[in-house]
Amino acid sequence: NPNRFNNINIYSVIDIDSLGKKVNLDFDYFNTNNVTEGDVLGKSITPNAVEIANSRFSNITNNTQVIQNYSSKVDIEIPLRIGLLSFGGKLSYTNTDNKFLFYNQNKQLDTNKSNNFLYRENIYALYLSLNKELSEKWSMQLGIRLENTNTEGVSKTINQSHKNSYNRLFPSIYLSYKISKDNTISATYSRRINRPNFDLLNPFRVVTNPYQYVEGNPFLDPSIT
Repeated sequence: NPNRFNNINIYSVIDIDSLGKKVNLDFDYFNTNNVTEGDVLGKSITPNAVEIANSRFSNITNNTQVIQNYSSKVDIEIPLRIGLLSFGGKLSYTNTDNKFLFYNQNKQLDTNKSNNFLYRENIYALYLSLNKELSEKWSMQLGIRLENTNTEGVSKTINQSHKNSYNRLFPSIYLSYKISKDNTISATYSRRINRPNFDLLNPFRVVTNPYQYVEGNPFLDPSIT
């Protein structure tokens, strides 16, 4: 089915002085509206390919997913004797509305298998980095990032909600050595986060056929790499 996607970006660079000090401003907005429909027909047979009586089943599904995201960030760059200092902050707000409608073989809505899941995720971040040329061959970059994440998942169908809030610190170190004009060797250490997708947090049990269902865990925590 046709899916709608819209994105807006506003970006500006403000030069503070002629020495290289500047401020970067960035604002992003996007929304998407995806609709997926499915028509399932099935039956059970014996090992000899004989259909088992009363084993036929069918259903129709309609899944509508609406996602909105607002994010903005401010970056400030200041050249210093010790190197290029960069610092700033970022805000990100995401709202997701997922509606799953299940129709039985008589094309009647089955409210026990239909689901409406809302998910909100707000992220606040502050970061600081220093980039320095140690010599003609050696360069280094140090960075640190602090993030605060607040999430809320609401299954309207089963009237269940779960909130989560956590802080994480992410340091990074980059060191490079220029062996020659065309060759460089480098070493990097960084700490990153991988948040679970919202569908993995949905506690509602979605039945895809008589022998299979999918159920998320609202207590999942992010993984750290």
